[in-house]
Amino acid sequence: MSNSLVSMQDMFNLINQAADLDFKPKILSPNVARGLAKIMEVSSKITKKPSQLTDFAIYNLTRNNNYDCSKACEELGFKCRPFEETISDEVRWLRAEGRI
Repeated sequence: MSNSLVSMQDMFNLINQAADLDFKPKILSPNVARGLAKIMEVSSKITKKPSQLTDFAIYNLTRNNNYDCSKACEELGFKCRPFEETISDEVRWLRAEGRI
């Protein structure tokens, strides 16, 4: 659950800020990504290596992920924290684990 909807571009901007990076990813349109996923899936069958992009991954990235946590807040006392704080904590943890 989250307290706000964050675009992919905004998420990458927050990661850049938290990790002190200047990464500028290209965000593909869903149709281009699906076409690329199909090509990568065929290639993975030939190379016997897992595909880095799949139709299922594109589905998950493009489906409606706009959740409302107001009911959990009202009935369960759930407290959302800012997305920026979550990203910052994640970057800190990844650094501590030696992943970045």
